[in-house]
Amino acid sequence: MTNPSRMNRRHALYSLAGLAAAPWVPPVSAAGRRKTLILLELNGGNDGLNTVIPYADPAYAGLRGRVAIKRDQVLQLSDGVGMHPALEPLMPIWQLGNMGIVQGIGYPRPNRSHFRSIEIWDTATTKEGDVQPGWVASLFRASGYASTRPMDAVVLGREYLGPVAAADMRTVVMRKPAAFLRQAKRVSAIHANTDNAALKHILSVRMKIFESARVIESAMQRGARFVGNNKKRRGLEEQFAIAAQLILGGANVPVIKMSQSGYDTHAGQLGKHRTLMAELARAIAAFQKVMVANRRWDDVLIATYSEFGRRAAENGSGGTDHGTAAPHFLIGGRVKGALYGAYPMLKGLDNGDLRYTVDFRNYYATIAKEWFGIDNHGIDAVGGRTLDAVRPT
Repeated sequence: MTNPSRMNRRHALYSLAGLAAAPWVPPVSAAGRRKTLILLELNGGNDGLNTVIPYADPAYAGLRGRVAIKRDQVLQLSDGVGMHPALEPLMPIWQLGNMGIVQGIGYPRPNRSHFRSIEIWDTATTKEGDVQPGWVASLFRASGYASTRPMDAVVLGREYLGPVAAADMRTVVMRKPAAFLRQAKRVSAIHANTDNAALKHILSVRMKIFESARVIESAMQRGARFVGNNKKRRGLEEQFAIAAQLILGGANVPVIKMSQSGYDTHAGQLGKHRTLMAELARAIAAFQKVMVANRRWDDVLIATYSEFGRRAAENGSGGTDHGTAAPHFLIGGRVKGALYGAYPMLKGLDNGDLRYTVDFRNYYATIAKEWFGIDNHGIDAVGGRTLDAVRPT
């Protein structure tokens, strides 16, 4: 198991030191606007079987018992597959053809440790040993771009860099924007004339933080009039509102990483999972409406991920334990709405777990090639295949 304290120290270092580096030029849409990838981590291991439900398979109800979603409640997407009823706010996006569901994502020899499995997902490699950069950081490095942009990524919610962790990524961790901006303003008062190289570097990093803060503050002020001031927003809805402010305010951040926690549903799953699904759907639906109203829906791609799915069968506590494969969502104005990949069979399970049908690196390669337009993405996709899930700009 990977030591979580080691990972947290690594991510804190990356978020600070990376601000002094100079990575890449973000791709520009056909309209001349910067595109934004929103990576949404479903932290804890989302139960894919109760998110995208094989309602027509009789084995589903037999395996799930108390945690099964009743067939007449499922939001049908096809003759055999449907969504959790709490995801109803996403149905208009599905009907518009702006939501792709990639079924059965996983990787060989799955790991059921939260810390190790999320590290595999974050780095797009199962290699042990030296600390690896995040897969987005590797993507940008492999593509060979240079940048004068004030930042490369913003992390909202959980203070964990994951896919954007690397020493040469300029990443701003911003759990609470007001607190971040207050702290950053204090940095601007620090000046020094020195020949000490180490001190010069520290001062340079601090000034980069201040410069990024100015861009963020200005963008959020401009973007606020499009999003509105709703003090009742919490959790994921607040994160998406901040993202909308940054995008509509012109911050031009290529990657925004978010997180929604609570998916480790070992007990009492039905109610907990329903609450999470409802929050997820409300947040995305509200964000989509704002982006459409301001003609920026084509400039964003939302991609979900989680460390693993859950076991096929319920446990003895009305929940599900750590599993393997699960579906994930690609949502945005340029997504080709469809079901991608094969749903894992519920008969012939692998020691009680779903057998993956889509390698997660092919999922990432799809984002790299079809969204960012990067062929030399450095991701070890199986057969180099992508899903053809995103329309080109």
